[in-house]
Amino acid sequence: MGIRYLAISIDSDDYDRISAGPCPTCGARPHARERDYDEPEPDILDLDKSWGYCQGLFDSLGLSAASELVAGDVTNTSHGWISYQGTVAPVRVKEVAAELTRVTESQVRNHFRLGDAWKDERSEQDFEYVNSHLRFAREFAEKVAGDDLSVVSGSWE
Repeated sequence: MGIRYLAISIDSDDYDRISAGPCPTCGARPHARERDYDEPEPDILDLDKSWGYCQGLFDSLGLSAASELVAGDVTNTSHGWISYQGTVAPVRVKEVAAELTRVTESQVRNHFRLGDAWKDERSEQDFEYVNSHLRFAREFAEKVAGDDLSVVSGSWE
């Protein structure tokens, strides 16, 4: 199982309440999107282990808003790990969406290459993995920004 890195859309009233308190995710309720064919379903972006790769990619491209979406890391202790959770305000979610639309496949590929060669034997797989998760992140950010929602993101078990 392990650690999962997720971003979850939340209503703006939840954002205001939890961002003012000491625990960024305490009492957060995922925003449920109405579906014609099914029960309401929360907007969740599961970046799994591409989280850290996205941090490096966004940092190298100078994407400050997108970096907020994947900020933080777990804190390892002698008794396990401590989760990281943070929030992204609605106005910043719009900026995340705008920044992600500008990231090209060639920029992602170049992040994993040194000149004409892959950085190492896993780099081509890592590129494919991150590039597919980046597509999910774009869709998520556009949907959440279009509904003027906030995001809580971080690590969960």
